[in-house]
Amino acid sequence: MPRAKRWCGRAWGAGLLLAGAAGGQDAAVSPRYVAVLDVDRVVETSRTGRQVLAEITALREQKEAELRRRQQAIGELQRRLAAPGGEVAAAERPALERQVEDQALALQRLQDDAKREIEQKGGELLRGLEQRLQPIVEQAARASGSLLVFRKFEGGLLFADTAVEITDLVIERLDAADLPPVP
Repeated sequence: MPRAKRWCGRAWGAGLLLAGAAGGQDAAVSPRYVAVLDVDRVVETSRTGRQVLAEITALREQKEAELRRRQQAIGELQRRLAAPGGEVAAAERPALERQVEDQALALQRLQDDAKREIEQKGGELLRGLEQRLQPIVEQAARASGSLLVFRKFEGGLLFADTAVEITDLVIERLDAADLPPVP
């Protein structure tokens, strides 16, 4: 049998297997087998997603305002140092320069901490949204007759119907195989 015919036969057979696996779906639903989900659009347009984004934005704006206040304080010290006419006495200058350096270093640490906190909090909020979204994705997949759901533009699998899951079979066969121990 030519190679192309064998491949088509296998593909057709796989289609039958998938169609058979979808047999548990509602008879009025025409199985799609594979679906995609634009998670970014879900986050940007859903009420829950917009709430998460609002929390992240509020935290970011709070941190930015705090950083601006610190930058303004440093700017004021630098202005005093650079002012013509000796606004700062020669004896005070080294202490003031040291204060500017210390505050600039503290500002850098604050920026790093703020970035880390925003990323951490944003990650926590988005993971929480993902956990809330998972059962809804599964319900939508089953309602649409989809066996697999991938992230649109990313390709990450979000849902797989148990009919296409082979993990147990692989474990069973691996355990039954007489393989040498892993070194």
